[in-house]
Amino acid sequence: MNPLSYLKMSLPLFDKIKPEDVTLLLNQLIQENTKQLENLLKQATFTWDNLIEPLEILENELSLVWNTVSHLHAVDMEVWRDVYQDNLPKLIEHETRFFQNRNLYEAYKKISVSKEFENFSCERKKIIEDALRDFELTGVHLPEEEKKEYAELQKNIGLLSHHFEENVAEATHAWVYYTESEADLAGLPVHTVSLARENAKTKNQSGWLFTLDFPIYFSILSCSERRDLREKFYEAYVTRASEKGPFAERWDNTGLIKEILSKRYRMAKILNFENYAQMSLQTKMLKEPKKVLDFLNSVLLDVKAVSKKEIEILKDFSRKKDGIELQAWDVAYYREKLKSEKYHITDEALRPYFPLKKVIAGLFQIVYRLYDVRIDEEPTSVWHPLVKCYVLKNNHNEVLGYVYFDLFTRVEKREGAWLAAGRSRMNIGTPKQKQIPMAYLNCNFDPPLPSKDTFLTHEEVLTLFHEFGHGLEHLLTRADYPSLSGSDGMPWDVVEVASQLFENWCWEKEALDFISDSLPSDLYTRMLACRYFCSGMDLVRQLEFSLFDFELHCNDESNKKININDFYKERRERCADISIPDYNRFPLSFSHIFSGGYAAGYYGYLWAEVLSSDIFLKFKEEGIFNKVVAKRYLDLILSCASACDFMQAFIQFRGREPDINAFLHFRGIKG
Repeated sequence: MNPLSYLKMSLPLFDKIKPEDVTLLLNQLIQENTKQLENLLKQATFTWDNLIEPLEILENELSLVWNTVSHLHAVDMEVWRDVYQDNLPKLIEHETRFFQNRNLYEAYKKISVSKEFENFSCERKKIIEDALRDFELTGVHLPEEEKKEYAELQKNIGLLSHHFEENVAEATHAWVYYTESEADLAGLPVHTVSLARENAKTKNQSGWLFTLDFPIYFSILSCSERRDLREKFYEAYVTRASEKGPFAERWDNTGLIKEILSKRYRMAKILNFENYAQMSLQTKMLKEPKKVLDFLNSVLLDVKAVSKKEIEILKDFSRKKDGIELQAWDVAYYREKLKSEKYHITDEALRPYFPLKKVIAGLFQIVYRLYDVRIDEEPTSVWHPLVKCYVLKNNHNEVLGYVYFDLFTRVEKREGAWLAAGRSRMNIGTPKQKQIPMAYLNCNFDPPLPSKDTFLTHEEVLTLFHEFGHGLEHLLTRADYPSLSGSDGMPWDVVEVASQLFENWCWEKEALDFISDSLPSDLYTRMLACRYFCSGMDLVRQLEFSLFDFELHCNDESNKKININDFYKERRERCADISIPDYNRFPLSFSHIFSGGYAAGYYGYLWAEVLSSDIFLKFKEEGIFNKVVAKRYLDLILSCASACDFMQAFIQFRGREPDINAFLHFRGIKG
């Protein structure tokens, strides 16, 4: 029996799942779903029970398999690359056929104007309304030839985006720096040097082998006393997947970006939108391009002077300390040096106080104090020896969900940190088909050294809490239907609310007592004092990315002729006050917008932070472990926000609309 057939009721048998299990099963499921849909549409009348609920169940079966394949591809790209690439077009084509089915659209329309609809729950109404929107955004009204063109565009964009991500991964893992000189180690943290030594040993080399994995890259840029080495790493990192740098043109994404932008624009025009940004906002909370740009430019106006002052202080510091003019590859280094001198603290000085085991145990304690949810390790099959699975249970010992932790960087693993849905909650059908949610939490921390404990920087602790915030949204959902489970069905510009909210506990002494190992009070005081150190620069960087993304997708067909790097530099110059070298090719590895689902939506990180900051302000006012506030947040937003209007849910919780001042306060821009 195919091990991928057991995903609904049991945890995946990762020790048995093989790439060769995938294609035949996916083909069968697509064929069965297509046939079942044809049969459902032969009915004389359509109701929730005889059409929409059966479709929820059918599409769930397909999602279970594809979610597993997508996850395994992300954590073991080399082994799963071919089967993922071979089957991705089929999944895109299947989804497009579904939403371009005019008969199905008309059936949904009939249900939406029926008397039955008036008595539906908010959850059922939203499923139908979202589906009608998605039918229209997939071109259900188009003439046949334009439907075909749209379907082809959608498939090609999916494949191009996948190719983009593959290029970034290949370019990242291809570059290494090997040295036998101890002079190259000056200033580097012990754990970075030890890891480089272990890397060299795996290659039967005697020195130190450094990679472009982000923890090592950032350690070099922020700690290395060798300025030439910082520049070498910086150039290798910012030229990945481009025509510049050590692997010039080998994995160049320039052509892919032009193709992606051109096809996105054509999709938007087929549907009579002015540009892709306007089309993208149909599934977001901020519905108009002007509202997005007004929001971003308003924040830029608030923060620009703060950032400019911070940069000038940093430039003056680098001149006085070492007689150099600050360059892009110097910023992290002198920022860390200045922070150390001003606050007598560094990121590395905090690392010994955050042993990973303690952080995880403390995170689970915080969740219990907030939501009465216990989390324990669950022995089960995993895809790598360092992966762990955990089970979430309520006070009645009922299983609420499962989450896998894959926390360490590997050559074959996608970069970054992310939470992926493995299985959505479901409680529908006659008899009831119950499905317990399950998720995959992935980070890229430095791997543990032999016989040594792993310790995290405070920044890495924030990353873990961020991703677990996503996990809470997925695992504590009360939605009965998979299409509204967790963040599914939620406006894309608010999906970061739960994750960004949960980060805030990492700054509170009452919570730090759970996740840190005897953090001295004076060190905590200094840590808190430097929380907003260079916060203006950090916020401006997010604005730079957001404006680049959104204005790029507000462009018309002339984007075929745009020099993507010049376009980015223009936005950077408007925001930041430090220049970057001509060889910088950041856009060519900007996976969020070219392969990660954030196209014309990167601003959502900041908009969601406006909402999450205001929500956390309520916790600060009433107590960060206040059970009443936590329960209201769980009941009104965390467990069900995808099933209702998010703004209404926010107003119910907060008693008013969002106030941007909370965001500016927690960013340290305003008191």
